[in-house]
Amino acid sequence: MWRVIAAISGVTFLLVGIEAIADAECESASLGLQAKALLLTCYPHENGGSMTGDSAGLLFALLGCSILALAFWPLLAPKNSPAKVAALSSNTPQTTESPPVPPLVGRKPTSGARAEAASASTEADVSARPRARRKPHADELQRSIDGLRELGELFAEGILTKDEFHSEKAGILKKLDEA
Repeated sequence: MWRVIAAISGVTFLLVGIEAIADAECESASLGLQAKALLLTCYPHENGGSMTGDSAGLLFALLGCSILALAFWPLLAPKNSPAKVAALSSNTPQTTESPPVPPLVGRKPTSGARAEAASASTEADVSARPRARRKPHADELQRSIDGLRELGELFAEGILTKDEFHSEKAGILKKLDEA
């Protein structure tokens, strides 16, 4: 309903603006408010209004175009851009994880040359430790969680319809149950 009201008001502003620009006798114009309505009054002489007729007409035309754009932009935006569809269909996680860094428990800060030696030995200790590998099931679970989050974002942005959202969600949960 609000889009209908916005369309009517946007077209009205646009037409009034074009009319003010096209009117040869509109040398100057003034803008005013009366009973919740924005008025454009044209004068045939230059000292009658607060601005030129062309600038007032342009202002009204731009205002009308802006209202129309705000009302209909979500309807004109692409529903499924190729990048979003490709990201949805791939099973690779979208985020990269850095390996866990072991905490430095029990180490006290040192000063001078001892601090440099301590940091060098800490780096050697960290690189020499074997890194824990995640189980394949945990990776699949994380991919499913990432996919569900992305689905939620796409639905919230209006890119996916409710039916598409539920269909994709059911597919992800089915793959998770099979694993």
